[in-house]
Amino acid sequence: MNLGKFRYQQTMLRMQKVMRREQPDKVPVLANIYGWAVQYYGYSMLDIYRDKPELGFELFTRLADDFRFDGFFDLNTSIPFPMLDPLGGEGNYRLTEEGLQVCNHSSRLMNDDEYDLLIKNPEDFLQEAIIPRKFPVLSGKDGSFEALKESLEKFRWFQTRRAPVTRQIENHGIPILGDGQIHLAIDFIMDFFRDFTGIISDIRRQPEKVKEACRVLQNSLIDANIKTYVSRNDAHFIFVPMHLASYLRPKDFAEFYFPLLKNLCEVVVNDYGYNLGLFMEGCWEPYYDILQDLPDNEGNLIGLLEKGDFKKFKSELGHKMCIAGGMPAGMLAFSSKEECVEYSRVLLDDCMPGGGYVFGFDKPLLALSDAKPENVKAVFEFVNEYGRY
Repeated sequence: MNLGKFRYQQTMLRMQKVMRREQPDKVPVLANIYGWAVQYYGYSMLDIYRDKPELGFELFTRLADDFRFDGFFDLNTSIPFPMLDPLGGEGNYRLTEEGLQVCNHSSRLMNDDEYDLLIKNPEDFLQEAIIPRKFPVLSGKDGSFEALKESLEKFRWFQTRRAPVTRQIENHGIPILGDGQIHLAIDFIMDFFRDFTGIISDIRRQPEKVKEACRVLQNSLIDANIKTYVSRNDAHFIFVPMHLASYLRPKDFAEFYFPLLKNLCEVVVNDYGYNLGLFMEGCWEPYYDILQDLPDNEGNLIGLLEKGDFKKFKSELGHKMCIAGGMPAGMLAFSSKEECVEYSRVLLDDCMPGGGYVFGFDKPLLALSDAKPENVKAVFEFVNEYGRY
């Protein structure tokens, strides 16, 4: 057995055990490091994310070898930026030489009186209303066919260079656990149709329309994503970014958000037997009582929490999911190496007993300014030693 295969299998066994909320040989260390690594090694952001995606193999294997961690949550390099150029628009991220930035422009592409159209047929509504508004060149006027053709050609070009990178990195011995992605319907509506202020207004003014649209759209998203997903029957998971939840009152969370989350868990975990990786953005502590009604599982849920008391997080929800994260990116950027290591020690003391905990950062590192390299290295080295059972 070669070294890469052995390393991969050891990490997978460790992750499978910890996701079952059991005690492995040590706390797994997963990295959510993206643009930070690009800049640390002196690469161009435009190279890795746009022009030369095949360089990702050299970049991310070098990172894992130099910084000693077990694997990646995901790589976040799958956004096909080149295909957007002929369409004259941008997605939810903006790529510059300085970094990968979340776009702050409005995504209010759906009017508040169009819920019936969305409910009637989500696929038709997306194709006939949303996409032409997002990319006016596709509105059926002259040039739309040529623009679409060029966009698809650039997409194929990008995929043929990016797709092999994941396999190459895993053959090197470094698992990339995030394997597919799906939005909850209400987050999808916020991100792509109505934006934040729009969905918040709709929840207040037309709650039943929002709930029905979410129900129909979620079925469509599951059909489009989950049913075509190929599980590897190990610790890989489908990534679920959850944006809106922490902005809702507990009452609204219970009424609008949690039923969708519970439904997704029931379908993906209970019906299909797949794993879900929940990125719990913001603070979820006000919802811990509600989350007790999540479906029981044998080790199919991992929750990456962005903010909160991790000792309480594990105490309250450790029987429902493997918990992950906990190291504040802000400390890595502004605190001393000694302070970061001490914070990691307390975090492990609180979370590692009994297993069911994965060490990681509370936010992905998108630019080199997000963390001091010496802090990242010191924290990983400490957890790899102190986190042994």
